[in-house]
Amino acid sequence: MNSVVYSVASNNNMLPYSNFAFLETTIQPQSEPDRCNHLNQPSMGQFVVSCLLIAWMVLSYIPQWHRIISRRSAEGLSTLYVLLGAASGMCAVANILILPASQVDAGCCRTNTRFACIAGLLGMVQVLLGVALFWTM
Repeated sequence: MNSVVYSVASNNNMLPYSNFAFLETTIQPQSEPDRCNHLNQPSMGQFVVSCLLIAWMVLSYIPQWHRIISRRSAEGLSTLYVLLGAASGMCAVANILILPASQVDAGCCRTNTRFACIAGLLGMVQVLLGVALFWTM
């Protein structure tokens, strides 16, 4: 796979006296082996926080599911909320599928350890789970 991941690096030399130096950025390619090596060293703290966010996301939907099931009605859910949520979810999934970084991160699972693979894909899992939870509501 000859994918290239692009990382954005700030170029502070362009606007040395400005508070808006962060607006001037350059795109520097990051090769697939470099990205895989980076993902092969996951942080336990980030892994725990990501897992807690996933658990919190699931827990936050339980009251709404309980209300819908106990009343046997989805009355009170705005049609606009459902429409915008569905469109947002579809765009988020399309974004994950299209970005080269996501494809490289998934491809790194061939060479990295199982823990490193799972830790590297937790961001995608969060987005996909959020969309799935929204659609089950």
